[in-house]
Amino acid sequence: MNIDFRPYFKSGSKIFDLEGIIEENKTQYLIDNLDLIFPVRYKGKIYDLNGEFLLDLDLDYAYNTQCSRCLKDMVKSIHANLKAVLIDEKDEDDMEDDPTMEYIILDENGFSIDDFIFSGIITSMPMKVLCKETCKGLCPQCGKDLNDGPCDCEKEDFIDPRFAKLKGLFKEEV
Repeated sequence: MNIDFRPYFKSGSKIFDLEGIIEENKTQYLIDNLDLIFPVRYKGKIYDLNGEFLLDLDLDYAYNTQCSRCLKDMVKSIHANLKAVLIDEKDEDDMEDDPTMEYIILDENGFSIDDFIFSGIITSMPMKVLCKETCKGLCPQCGKDLNDGPCDCEKEDFIDPRFAKLKGLFKEEV
């Protein structure tokens, strides 16, 4: 969905309110392994700071995933805050090169809020997701979920098969 807010600011207002939901992904951002739960909700404001426009957007979304330790299916909810400076395409050459700020180039149609939101979803997702902070994960030998209790593996005698040949490298001296 394209938003052209510039006529609104020509009326003298300094703040443009944004709020809405996205029901499906109609953008160029196709994420193979992301099972996003729709709708995605957003709420924010665009501020006119004497001709420079600042977008401040709160984003709430959820997705289906697996715990990185125990592999249980779970739903992860995320609240993210996205900020960007909106630049008119004729002023694109004058923009500062600030790596900490995101810039959105406005054309005659405004800008696509959906593209900005899906880009924000990608960058706000955690690399690893845990079902709980105290998740113990799976036993590396038998694969039992250690959150359900200890397994029956003998941990003292276990040697990782990748390192088993190294055991004979150093002989014990008596």
